Amino acid sequence: MATIFLVNGGTKPQVQVDLTRANTGEVVNCVGATCTLKVRSRGATATLFTITATDSGNNLQNGILLFTLGSNLTNLASGAFEGEVSVVFNGGDKESVYEIVDFVVRDEFA
Repeated sequence: MATIFLVNGGTKPQVQVDLTRANTGEVVNCVGATCTLKVRSRGATATLFTITATDSGNNLQNGILLFTLGSNLTNLASGAFEGEVSVVFNGGDKESVYEIVDFVVRDEFA
């Protein structure tokens, strides 16, 4: 996954993650599931915040997870961060995505 570049101070930026099965290429249907993105500073162990994916139209059915950073980005210092995507399906089965979401945040111009 490519590095995502963001500017702190905004409340609208989103991170999009598209889930597909590596062995078949099929999308992962996340309807009814709880999909989260846990964010921490790169190389750290403590989670800074967790965001739940937005359910809009058919995005979850099509394996498209949209995470709106909202106020989390306004309070985030510049630096390098990483996120882990997890899906808890109906019935309690859980799956975490192996690939890490890398992003870099810079300060907004004054």
